[in-house]
Amino acid sequence: DFSIRGFGSSYTLVLIDGKRQSVANGFYDNGFSGSESGYLPPLSMIERIEVIRGPASTLYGSDAVGGVINIITKKNPDKTEANIEFNTLLQQHSNHYGNAGGFNAYVATPLIEDTLSISARLKYYDKAASDL
Repeated sequence: DFSIRGFGSSYTLVLIDGKRQSVANGFYDNGFSGSESGYLPPLSMIERIEVIRGPASTLYGSDAVGGVINIITKKNPDKTEANIEFNTLLQQHSNHYGNAGGFNAYVATPLIEDTLSISARLKYYDKAASDL
C-alpha cells in the first residue's frame, strides 16, 4: 500500500515512466485489504523514484489527491544484467491465512550500443487458500 499525507492508495497515483498504472485495491478472503503490487518493476530495473506530495489532482486527476509516485526505469543498459528474487511468506496461523511465495526474474541486454536494448520480466506468485 502507498500512502501519502494520510491518503491511502486509492488517492495516490502510481506512474511508471510517466504512464498511469492500474492499482487494484482488494479485499481478501482472510479479512485483510490492500493494494496489489504485481505491476511494480523489480528493484534492479529502477533508476529512480520521484514523489510529489500533496494534491496534484489538477494535473493528474482525482486519484492523485494524496500525491503522485513516478517510478523511472533504467534505459539502455551498458552490459547484460540479470536478477532473480525469491520470496516466501510463512504465517503463524497458516492454516487460517495461508502461506505465500513466488519469484521475480529480470534480464536486460543491449542490442545496439546507446540506441536499442531488450528487457524481459517474469513474475510468479502463489498464495495458499485460507480457511476464513
